[in-house]
Amino acid sequence: MSKLIAGPFVGEFGWELFCWQGRLRHKAKRFDKVICAGRPGRGFLYADFAQYVPIEINGSQTDCVRCQDWTYNDEINHLIEDGDVWIKPQTYLTDYRTSDPVPDDFKLQEFVKYGQAKNVDKKYDVVIHARWTDKHSTGVRNWSRENWQQFVNSVTNAGHTVAAIGSPNASIAPDGVADLRGMGSEEVDIIAAADVTVGGSSGPMHLASLCGCPQVVWGSPDNKRRYEVDWNPFKTEVRFIGEHGWHPPVITVFAETMKILEGAH
Repeated sequence: MSKLIAGPFVGEFGWELFCWQGRLRHKAKRFDKVICAGRPGRGFLYADFAQYVPIEINGSQTDCVRCQDWTYNDEINHLIEDGDVWIKPQTYLTDYRTSDPVPDDFKLQEFVKYGQAKNVDKKYDVVIHARWTDKHSTGVRNWSRENWQQFVNSVTNAGHTVAAIGSPNASIAPDGVADLRGMGSEEVDIIAAADVTVGGSSGPMHLASLCGCPQVVWGSPDNKRRYEVDWNPFKTEVRFIGEHGWHPPVITVFAETMKILEGAH
């Protein structure tokens, strides 16, 4: 019996979504059994084609498919037998770079949509990922707490409901939102049911694309093509704000959000 083992994946969530799991789904067709390993809570990414092994990753300084402060502790050695194909952690399955043309191996991916709106008990009009981390000294990218609060106040005053998602130790939940951070795989249903997901460039914003949820997102201008085209296989609506970098005015984010909400209602 042919067997493929992949991981554990230790890098950035966005790269797992668009440069790892889709490639593995494509490769899986050539094997009788596929085992994928990675961080707890990510099993839903592989449920349609592989067995998933959750592993606590002893590092957080992620960079593309790598994790700079992680060390391998033989977590999956017991699964590997003679003749198995093992794609080791921190392996690039595609040489994707935002500034270059899309490589042929990047195109050899298969994606599925995640999340079911019917599974949520309560629908929220707007889902936010309020990034709040200093990973790799990138705290300068965080939109300020004041901006987030002003944005939430504007949206709720307009009669819309707001929920916050993400990791509790890497995001915030402003006053007036439903704090749904840390819900893991349940977040895909919340995103799929929402009218729009809002936030600076991050893994959860990339996930919104695979949930079919429109996005208002901002960040470095060179991310525009990634959000709108390369990492958007289902052509989900994206309003990318790039002219202000990581700190767009609240009024601009609110205006773009309302355009999507008005279309949805």
